[in-house]
Amino acid sequence: MARQEHSMLTAFLPSELTDLIIDQLADDRAALNSCSLVNKSWVARSQHHLFSDILLTQNNCDDILVISPPSPFSSAARRLMLAELNHLPRGIEHFNSVKSFYLTEAQAGPDTIARIPALFSKITSFELNQVLFKTFENIIELVCSLPCLEIFTLFMSPWIEDFNTPPAHFRLPERLHTLNFVSPRLHIFLEWFNELENLPPISCVRFYGVAESHIHSIGTAIKRLGRTLQHLTLDLLDHSYADFLAEAIDLSHCPSLLSFTLLNGWPKLFQELLSTHSKHSSLQHAILTIYEGKDDIPNLDLLNWFELDNLVTSPETAFRLTELTIRVYAHSIISTVTCETVESQFLPRSGARGLVKFVSERQRALERRKTLTSPVERRSWSEQIAAEEEIKTPSSLAQAPCGFHTMPSISVDRDITFYYTDSGPPSESAYATLVLLHGHTFHSGIFQRLSNLGPSRRLRIIALNRREYPGTTRYTDDERRVVKEGSLEERKSFLQEQGKLIALAVDGLIQQLSLPGQVTVLGWSLGTALLLSMYCSISRLSDGVQQRLKSSVKNFVLLEPATYTLGIPTPSNGYNPLYDDKIPPEQVVSAFEKWVSSYYHYEDLSSRDFTKLQLSLCGDDLLERPTTQTMTPAELESTVSPTADLKCDTLLMVSDFVSLLEAQTNTIFDSQVREAWGNPDFWCLYGEASVWCCIHASWYLEEKNQGSNKILFKSICDANHFNSGFIERNLHKRWQRFKDIEV
Repeated sequence: MARQEHSMLTAFLPSELTDLIIDQLADDRAALNSCSLVNKSWVARSQHHLFSDILLTQNNCDDILVISPPSPFSSAARRLMLAELNHLPRGIEHFNSVKSFYLTEAQAGPDTIARIPALFSKITSFELNQVLFKTFENIIELVCSLPCLEIFTLFMSPWIEDFNTPPAHFRLPERLHTLNFVSPRLHIFLEWFNELENLPPISCVRFYGVAESHIHSIGTAIKRLGRTLQHLTLDLLDHSYADFLAEAIDLSHCPSLLSFTLLNGWPKLFQELLSTHSKHSSLQHAILTIYEGKDDIPNLDLLNWFELDNLVTSPETAFRLTELTIRVYAHSIISTVTCETVESQFLPRSGARGLVKFVSERQRALERRKTLTSPVERRSWSEQIAAEEEIKTPSSLAQAPCGFHTMPSISVDRDITFYYTDSGPPSESAYATLVLLHGHTFHSGIFQRLSNLGPSRRLRIIALNRREYPGTTRYTDDERRVVKEGSLEERKSFLQEQGKLIALAVDGLIQQLSLPGQVTVLGWSLGTALLLSMYCSISRLSDGVQQRLKSSVKNFVLLEPATYTLGIPTPSNGYNPLYDDKIPPEQVVSAFEKWVSSYYHYEDLSSRDFTKLQLSLCGDDLLERPTTQTMTPAELESTVSPTADLKCDTLLMVSDFVSLLEAQTNTIFDSQVREAWGNPDFWCLYGEASVWCCIHASWYLEEKNQGSNKILFKSICDANHFNSGFIERNLHKRWQRFKDIEV
């Protein structure tokens, strides 16, 4: 009987749970082998990881390919490497679902060149490692025949015949974003590359073994890539090429550059190249490898450390590095140069800010060899160099908000740091900037789609993460105490301080990013409360900060303000799942997401009759699903902070905070505060299908605004709380109604 009960219990273990358990063992082959022997239901998921990487050689090729499809190898394989095979063996067509294809130590004949695109048209990563071709045109023909290709790697793959220009109709795949090259004939590829009329948006370039004959073509390629280039690695074949490289390469053509790595180049060259980039704001990560000098002493004297330290930390330098990596390579594992030496003696300012990362290059290389293990017997060269640089390429940034360049930070008083997303400066020198403050539960990632507005509409879109949200400094224990149970005066001081910090963050962005002309600050949902806290804080700022904000910030926008955020008394029958005691704590977030993102149908809003608003439960989602239910799990994960709402945000809208929020709302109509800001415009935007509390709040402001015209209003037909599309259709159309963009 006991055995029967045990069997029944194991039979009901959901497959989702077993799959999740097995997924955690993806890199443990021994554990995966054991899991595959547990029972039949565990086999498929275990094989999914065991056979994800397949290496075919002359020794194992026949044994693997002889298995009739669907074989566990062809079904699970996602990466396929062929070594020492001069032709594509029979049966390989069953592996046509792989995403990465590697050909190594082989000769590529006409059959191989023709069959690879035919069989593997969906591959996104392609590497040629020591593959011999007849002509250069064969390589170009092969690469250009892979429509989904994103990463192309060429490692020491020569061709026999002299260079012949490929036909003009060849075009690189439009999705290609990464080039990895080490080849003595790199300049031949680049000469062809530089003649192409249209280039794909290549954002990551790594050139190793750079010789003197390559440098001019590299400089031209960098100039042509321009704004799309975000990651650049250059490895010089010899130190003596450094001066020539400094003359040929100008990083000022690449304002979106995020990381720069220099290997085997004079340290002075590293500093010179960084100096040319000092007028741009995107650079975050720089890596320099300093090789051993005479008597095992690295060439540290070849770098003017004082100037480099000043360049990195100076407020006049537009870029703000988040990490400066110094790698010292010595023959012995133990180097005489230590992390403390670099941080305290060579780069004291950068070290004090936590920017410096010191690496003993030899020790790091030994450790890396130990960690480069996986189910595949050998790693591709492109994977090795990506691991070596420890930099995320575009393909590995899928979890980052789409369209945003990165998440840099701005530090203000009391070591408070705000993380933010930045769409980057438009190509025009005169543009407007939109600084966004997110609402409850949903952090700055919710604005990711607005990023696409920037380049075409002369807009730079920056979204701050408020405190308690990812990347930004959390509240202190005392601040949490004040929010939960502080006195009225303590809570008033708390709100004022948060407003001051946001004002300082905006001022810091204006200085750090050299924002030109017009800045608009937009608060969405709960963010409108913090926007008003910022607005009220103007008198608590220094004269210099006040003057900069006064001259730059021209508009404030309240997007979907709620009764809770303006301090308006909430009617007893006004529903909000955040305050519904009947909902279990673990279900509050999902209930709030559905409620706040639903579409509500109101018969007549022109009457401004509060009783006609839908005050209970969720809206009519039969005509249109709630926004959060149309988002993929990945999109929700990249926009929602499910724990922040259970800490302080919810409490900001109840008890004593109501009167404080109402008081700061009234400052919109205070002439002295308005003058201190330079008489900016105030806008209130709301959707006509939004939740009741946002429509009611907007009506409340309209009523207070009668006769004063302090606020401009716009209601958007059929828009719910999340419909940011109307910003594109309406806000920008009225951009010239704000202030003319200053040149």
